[in-house]
Amino acid sequence: MERVSISGDRQTKPDKLTVYDDYDFWEDRIKVYLEAIDEGARPAAILGWLDNEVYMVASAAILTASLTPMTIFERLWREFGRSSMPLVARAALKCRRQHAGESVVDFQRHLRVMARQAYANESFTELEARILENIVDGISLLEIRRQFLR
Repeated sequence: MERVSISGDRQTKPDKLTVYDDYDFWEDRIKVYLEAIDEGARPAAILGWLDNEVYMVASAAILTASLTPMTIFERLWREFGRSSMPLVARAALKCRRQHAGESVVDFQRHLRVMARQAYANESFTELEARILENIVDGISLLEIRRQFLR
């Protein structure tokens, strides 16, 4: 026998977005949930539904509650959306550079997310080697880049 919810039309709250989640599925759920929230509170609500690791990457990408929900979703998709074409994901990984104000730790964390998307079937060791290549190429400060090359 199937259990029927008494709550009727009330939407269940979506889970917080993690780096392991399907971004498109999460975005669809959060958009439905946002319909019940005041329009002015939506940007803050979106950012409130990010787990700590995702929020740190979003902060480094300068996502704030002052942006429109559409802009937040577009930027989150750029950071966490999965391309169905591995070549597109790999190109995005190769082109990724450290943003102004982004720490090396945040940059590395973001590269890990992108590498998992671009090379989903590779081992952890192979992914770490690819990430190290991108870190060295993408660090904006030359003196820090030189330290990695030693």
